[in-house]
Amino acid sequence: MTYACSAATIGRLSEDIFAHARACHPQECCGLVILTPDDCQYRPCINTSPEPHRHFLITPEDYLSASAAGTIIALVHSHPDGPPELSPADKAAMRHSACSWWLVCGDSIYRFGDENELT
Repeated sequence: MTYACSAATIGRLSEDIFAHARACHPQECCGLVILTPDDCQYRPCINTSPEPHRHFLITPEDYLSASAAGTIIALVHSHPDGPPELSPADKAAMRHSACSWWLVCGDSIYRFGDENELT
């Protein structure tokens, strides 16, 4: 997927995502990165999963609000204290989504979106 976020925005996105992951720890955080006419922004979402320590669930309201504000270019979630790999459930869900998936583990954000990264 090709999109253009300014260099300053990339740094701010990372800071916002890490802050959200820290605030949600030990539960998984989740959110969406959207492309607006002006730039990119991170929209934190509330994890409504019944098992937020192991899974995430974004509400339709959060998704619709983000999509009304811009084009969703990435779904973000964390694996608190877990490996920097998409779970089998993540991989299955990603195959049916129209955006990249960004995974927060420790002090890194791993980006998945190319079919080759899912094998």
